[in-house]
Amino acid sequence: MDDSFPPVDSATLPPSEDKRLRNSHPLYSRMNGEVIWMAYEELGFEADACAAAMDAELDLRRRMTDVMATLEQRPDACCLLELPPEPCADCSGCRGLALLAVDAATPHWQGWLPPYAIGCRARCRLVTRAEAEQANCRFPAGLRPPRRQMVCPCLAPAKG
Repeated sequence: MDDSFPPVDSATLPPSEDKRLRNSHPLYSRMNGEVIWMAYEELGFEADACAAAMDAELDLRRRMTDVMATLEQRPDACCLLELPPEPCADCSGCRGLALLAVDAATPHWQGWLPPYAIGCRARCRLVTRAEAEQANCRFPAGLRPPRRQMVCPCLAPAKG
């Protein structure tokens, strides 16, 4: 997930701006450390695994806040969505997102940004619009953002 476009460090933003960005993301507007911990605990994870997962999710939230700040502040920046090598079979959020690029001019652009659930493995990287076009990426004109879930189906035990 190497960015070819340098991200804005959202830690340098005023706290109110950082909060506004986090709250504009469909998942992060309703997620904090306690919610993450409880989700992993409900799935049967031990305390040390819950703590590691919570730290990873909060690091990802910081990363996505950096991405959102970059998209807002730099008009030539695009976010290229990247799916895991083996997407979740039951995941409805990731299907059809390969080679999709989002910029701040995209209607409802925050709705396109991963993660789509706690434990989601979809990511993004920052590129220029020219790089996205050269890579034959498509922009989501006329499409709907993916459906969000609280927990990625790849984490949930199989229902039997």
